[in-house]
Formats: sequence, structure tokens, C-alpha cells
Amino acid sequence: MACYPSEDSLIKMLYRAGFNFVYRLAPLPKHDDFCETFEHRRKRTVLVASSIPIDISGFRLCMETHEKQDPWSKVSAFPGTTPQRIARFLALPGRKKYISIANHIRRISPRTPIPWRLPFGAWWLARDGELDHKLVEENFERAELHFVERLLRPGMVVLDIGAHHGLYTLLASKCVGRKGQVIAFEASPRECRRLARHVRINGCSNVRIEPHAVGSESGSADLYVVNGSCTWGNSLRAPVVFEPTFKIPVQVSPVDDVLLELGISRVDFIKLDVEGAELSALKGTARLLRGVARPAILVEVQDIRTQPWGYPSKAIVEYLTRAGCRWIEVNADGSLRPTSHELNYYDANLVALPREREREFRKLVERAVLAPCGRKHGSLGAASRQRGIQILKSMVRVRQG
Repeated sequence: MACYPSEDSLIKMLYRAGFNFVYRLAPLPKHDDFCETFEHRRKRTVLVASSIPIDISGFRLCMETHEKQDPWSKVSAFPGTTPQRIARFLALPGRKKYISIANHIRRISPRTPIPWRLPFGAWWLARDGELDHKLVEENFERAELHFVERLLRPGMVVLDIGAHHGLYTLLASKCVGRKGQVIAFEASPRECRRLARHVRINGCSNVRIEPHAVGSESGSADLYVVNGSCTWGNSLRAPVVFEPTFKIPVQVSPVDDVLLELGISRVDFIKLDVEGAELSALKGTARLLRGVARPAILVEVQDIRTQPWGYPSKAIVEYLTRAGCRWIEVNADGSLRPTSHELNYYDANLVALPREREREFRKLVERAVLAPCGRKHGSLGAASRQRGIQILKSMVRVRQG
């Protein structure tokens, strides 16, 4: 007897076999069998199962599902009569109703993004990128985001280096409040436009965008921009992605020079994620790292990112260790635990705490009550859904105009 399992069945089997993570290749090959058509659902897929998380562009996490109907049926895509469709819609929970309305508008106007309420309360304009899918699934760097919520306080100064579309920028802006300041560095003009839009619709008046790359010296360089869904893979070296890239010239500036120009002498927190350029970026903060009140640093330490730059990721760890920092890992709830600074291979987002402020930062993180920015908005209430629909309608009107 021959069996033709659905993708959900394969995913379920892999999870039940003991794997902790199952990923789908994104995008899938351009072939009719890998696409859903009017005549049939998607017949083939490419899955990767792993015992540890895979943080490589081109892989989308797949969660185990519990099906209530035949997975090969087209009922969900073509639900029958209008009364049946209305009844099915009314039976959905509020969150899925909102997604359904937004997806319907996107079918009419494909380029219209979906306004999405992030867990910490900010609005996100979700498109079809890899990060957008992960945020809607609420499955992107949750531990790191919890850590930032627990650490930041009103009045702090934050640098988001490699801001991309502004996830950490929006969170930091909410946490530090009007008396604080967030400087967002983003080299790609395309990503800067989305970053600026997110800052604008959320009213983040405490955010300043610096539209250039960072490095150890001033100058210019070619930025490899990913032309696809994995837009977070943009880099000053050819990135390890499965999608095409194109090059554009960008300005490169040391962080120290930018801070001097802005008149900023104290920084409390840095999020550093620049696709392998972390070591060069840190060398451009030499003056800041010699200061009196040095910042906590959340930094991507991954060999797969640093290999195109010709150095192992442990060089990042060694550099900040010599600068007098202790290395910390982040637990799922955002709390901290010590980690070794003597490993030969790293694949994680780690925290470096300056020794003279380690006790201060640990106390902030360990406090039971979150800062004001820690208030959760996990479910879409009526007011939130209405605000999202208003944003969506305004964008549709702009498109049509």
C-alpha cells in the first residue's frame, strides 16, 4: 500500500520522532508540485529536522499542527456557499478574524502590508518577508526580546546597530520613554524606508535613524542586499543565503564618530547584529568601551556569519573579554546565566556585561516587576483590532490614490 502524507503529517512525524525543530526551505523550488493551484494543493516540500535551532536564512520554522479535516481537501480554500463562509468566519477567534480580514485585503491589493500588534504593544507592518512570518507566528528571538524588556528603563540611551525594519528599535523606544533616546543604524536604503515607516506609525519621537553602515574606519563599501524574503541577511560581504543579491555603495562610519557628532557620551545598551561585521563594528566603539559607564551589549556570535569575513566568531568573544566584559546567555524568560568565553565555536545571541556595571544590570534584569514597556499585548482586543483595520484602510487608500 502506498501512502502520500501531507506536509503537516511529515512535520508531525518528525516531531514525534524526537526532533525539537522542523524547518521548511523558503522559498521552495519553482515547480508546479511545490505550489498550490486551483486544481490541487501543494504536493511536495523540502523539510529539515534538527535537535538544535537553525538560524540560517532560507529556513522557516514549522510548528506541529492538529488537523480537523482532510489535509488534501480544498474546503478551506473554497469553502462553499456564502452562509457557510460567514458561519466559518464568525466561529474564528478574534486573532484569526483579524488575519482573515487583512489577508482578504491583501488579495485585492497584494502590496498592502498587514498591520500587526507586537507583544509589547507596537504596530508592525507585516509583508511577505521571513521576519514578518516569524513575528506573526510569535516565534522570533522571544528570549532576547524578554531580556531587553527586563533590562531597559526610562531615560536610557540605546544603540540598535543593524536595526533592519526596527523590531528592537520599537521595543527600546517604548522602554526608554520620552526622556530616553534610541539611535538606529541601518545601511540598506530599502530597509531604512520600512524602519522609518514603523517609527512614524508608532510615534517614536525618541528615535534617530542613522542611514549608514558601521565599521572600524570611515569610508565607503559595497553592501550586498538580499533580493527576496531573507532581507535580514544584507551584509558588507557576500551573505550565506539561498536568494540572489545585488550590490549598492554605502557609507561606513565608526560608532564613536557618530556619537561624538551627536554629542552622546553615555550609552546604556547596544544591540549589535550586522551579519559578520560585529568585530569591525566593536573596534569602531573603542572610545565608548573605554568610558566610565559602559553599555551592556547583546551581540550575534555565529561562525556562519563571520566566516565570509575571514575570522571565527570566538574573536568577538575574545575582544570583549579583553575589554573587561563577562559573557552571559539568555534564558527563555529573559533571565541570565553565565556562559564560557573559551569555546571554539559559537552559534547564539550572547550578552556581554562590563564588569563595573554587571551587578547593576543583573539587578535590573532580576527584578520581578517588568518595566512599563513589559506590559503584554499578546491578544488582539477590540480596540487593537479596530486600530489595525484603520491603519490597513489608510494604506489601501494611499495605494489606490
